[in-house]
Formats: sequence, C-alpha cells, structure tokens
Amino acid sequence: MGTKKIRITGAQLSFSVGAIQENKSKILNTLEQAEKINSDIVVFPELCITGYPPEDLLLRESFVGKNFAVLEEIAEFSGRTSGIIGFVDRSLEEQTTDNVDRKITNAAAIVQNGDVKGFIINVIYQIIQYLMKPGISQKEQNQKKSFGMKM
Repeated sequence: MGTKKIRITGAQLSFSVGAIQENKSKILNTLEQAEKINSDIVVFPELCITGYPPEDLLLRESFVGKNFAVLEEIAEFSGRTSGIIGFVDRSLEEQTTDNVDRKITNAAAIVQNGDVKGFIINVIYQIIQYLMKPGISQKEQNQKKSFGMKM
C-alpha cells in the first residue's frame, strides 16, 4: 500500500492591522500560488484577516462584520487546496477574560472548494493556557541564587 504525501504550505506573511481588504488580497494570492505548487493545505497566521493585534478595532461591530464578509469571499475563491484562515468569530461563552462583554473569540476557518468546511475556535489559546505555568520575576530569581564556593 502506497503512502500519500501531504504538502503543507506555511504562509508566513505580514498582515496589517485593520487593512482587511489588503489582507484579503494577500490571502487570495497565497491560495492561488499554493494551488500552482499542488499544496494540500495552506496555514495562515492567527487573525490574518484583521491583522494582529486588532485591539480596539474589535469594539466596532462594523469591523467584526467586515471580517465575516471577507472570510466568505475568501471561501468562495478557494479551490482544491485547503486554507486555514485566522479570523474573529462570535463567542457563545458567557465568561470573558476581562471586564468588556465582547462575545468574540479568536478562531480559524477551514476553506476549500468554494466553501467554509469547518472552524477551529480558540484552541491555541486553551493549549497555551494549559501548558504554560506562571513564571517568577527576575528579582525572585536573583533572590533564589546562592553564592558561595563548593569545597
């Protein structure tokens, strides 16, 4: 039985914060190039549609809405090559990480053959939170160092 090779393209590009149309053009061009080299999957950076970090732009409903519209346009353009596209999604969770009730979350959409095939929601953040433990400050590190000479 033969093995199937999967070609994955990492789209390590710079996406400007707030420049949704410019970012869309970069994504579409990259998807087109990936098709030409027979890539199976293109992985784009976190929040590539909005640019990272979008910060206070996320407080504008119109900005979040444009992000959804552009995701749909990108999906319509997509072909055989799957694209994993970072965008801002609606959150169904009641709990937020700060005092602002935004009801949005960091997500990625999987696009292929003219459609959105699925979503990956806030997974990276959850993995990082699980794996990372709080560190200690430089001052605390210095206090823990012992000075002396072994004999």
